Amino acid sequence: MPKPRIKYTADEAAEKWATVTPARSSYYQENVRGAGSVWEANAAAAEGTWREAITEAANRGAYGKGIKKAGGAKWEERTLAVGVPRWSGGIAASKDVYKAGIARVLDVISRVELPPRGPKNAPQNYERVKRIGDALHRMKTAG
Repeated sequence: MPKPRIKYTADEAAEKWATVTPARSSYYQENVRGAGSVWEANAAAAEGTWREAITEAANRGAYGKGIKKAGGAKWEERTLAVGVPRWSGGIAASKDVYKAGIARVLDVISRVELPPRGPKNAPQNYERVKRIGDALHRMKTAG
C-alpha cells in the first residue's frame, strides 16, 4: 500500500505557516463577519456532543495529562510571549462587556440585606459575606 507524500518538513511547514498565515487576517475577518448566528445555532446543537467529549476526556484524565505534558515552563513562556502583548488591547476591547457584567454583579450585591456588623472575627461578620456569596451564586446559576 502506498504511503502519503510529505511535501514539507516540520521546520518548513512551520516557517510557511508563520510567514503566510498573518497575511490572511482579512479572510478570517470576512468569514467571521455575519456568521455569528450560524456559530450560535451549530454550537447549541452540539451541546450533547460536547458533553460526551468532555465526559470521555475527564474519564481518561486528559486535562491533567495535558497540563503535565505542556508543563509550567511552556505555560509561562507562551503567556509571556502571546498573552502579555495582547493584554492591553483585549482589556480595551472588552470594556463594555465588563461594564455590563459588573453592573449585574454590583446590582445583586446592592440588594443583599446584611445582618448587623459584629466585633472583629464574630460569626455574624462571616454571615454577611455568606449572604453576598449566596446571592452571587444564585445569580450565576439562574443564567
